[in-house]
Amino acid sequence: MGKRGPKPTPTKILALRGSWRAKTRPNEPIPPAGEPAMPSWLSRSAKATWKSVVPPLVQMGVASSVDRFALARYCETLVTWREARKTHDVPAMVKLSNILSGLESSFGMTPASRAELGAAHVPEPSTGPDKSRFFPDRA
Repeated sequence: MGKRGPKPTPTKILALRGSWRAKTRPNEPIPPAGEPAMPSWLSRSAKATWKSVVPPLVQMGVASSVDRFALARYCETLVTWREARKTHDVPAMVKLSNILSGLESSFGMTPASRAELGAAHVPEPSTGPDKSRFFPDRA
C-alpha cells in the first residue's frame, strides 16, 4: 500500500514560511545548486521549450541540476501535447494534459502551485547600494 495523504512540503519551503516543522527534518537531502544541463537527445522543439522554461524555474529556486530528466520529460511531453492538439487527437491531449499538470504542479508552474509551494517573488537585481538595513521599508 502506498503512502497516504498529501506529499510533504519541502523543508526549505517550511523554513521560508517560519514553520517549526522545518527544524524537525535535519536529514532531508539538499539538491546541488545550479542549472540542469539540457540533454543532447531532446528533440529540436523540446530544446526550444527547455530554453524558455528552465531558466525561470532555476531563478525561482524550484529546479536544480538533479531535476534534469524530469524537466526533459516535461519538455518532450509538452511537444507531444502540441502535436496531438494539431491533429485533434482528444484522448491523447487529455492524457498528456494530466501528465503535464502533475509536472507543472511539482515545479510551481501554475499560480496555485506557487502559492502551495510558498515560492516567493524573485526580486529584480538592485542597481544601487543596498540600504535596506538602514531603511527596511524601502528595500
